[in-house]
Amino acid sequence: DGKLYIGVYQIADYLTLTSGGNVGIGTTSPLYKFTLNESSTNPIAYFGTTPLNASSRNALIILQSGTIPQSGSDTTGEVGFLFKHSYGTGGVNGTANGGYIESIRESVFGITSQVNTALIFGTSAANTDNERMRITSGGNVGIGTTSPAEKLHIVGSNALQIIQSTTAGQNSTLKFITTARTWGIGANMGLSNSNLEIYDYTASANRLTIDSSGNVGIGTTSPGAKLDVNGEVVFSPN
Repeated sequence: DGKLYIGVYQIADYLTLTSGGNVGIGTTSPLYKFTLNESSTNPIAYFGTTPLNASSRNALIILQSGTIPQSGSDTTGEVGFLFKHSYGTGGVNGTANGGYIESIRESVFGITSQVNTALIFGTSAANTDNERMRITSGGNVGIGTTSPAEKLHIVGSNALQIIQSTTAGQNSTLKFITTARTWGIGANMGLSNSNLEIYDYTASANRLTIDSSGNVGIGTTSPGAKLDVNGEVVFSPN
């Protein structure tokens, strides 16, 4: 049949080389240049190196796009992983897309210049691929946008972010850190309760508290009125 089989005689064919140059391991009908198939629940492949002390050994898998840009503005060419899932119903079996990770060109590729690339993470719905997150060549992360303008840029019709603590007594906080000071906004930071706080980590001091009744405290962590200020208040005219 024009194929080369390597295996154990009268037991199994372990490696197949077709007349078209496709190589298959675990399959006699490889559809691609290299096809691995495992019918059991065992891992399909292992990539690694022998661990040795005081030795630098990398276990890298290199994927390279073969697309050569055809013009000065050509940014085509991608390389990555496409995941597939099997399905079957009523005796009809098939495969559907199950997400992907890919590297794409961001900028044009000149004769003497290197290309800038972005890394994309996507999921699939109804066998249609959808980009979910992008990391640009500059290190910006975009969720819901392909052009993140900051280190984290989230876009959506209801772009909510949830920060949840699952352990009683532990905080749920956003920290803002500069070279001079660290601030936090969240719950259960300096206090052992569920009040919302603005907290000065540098001074280890609560600066503002909103309790569960909606009372606001400045200079106090137990406000007794809608606005409770412990300290001097200055009102200046325009």
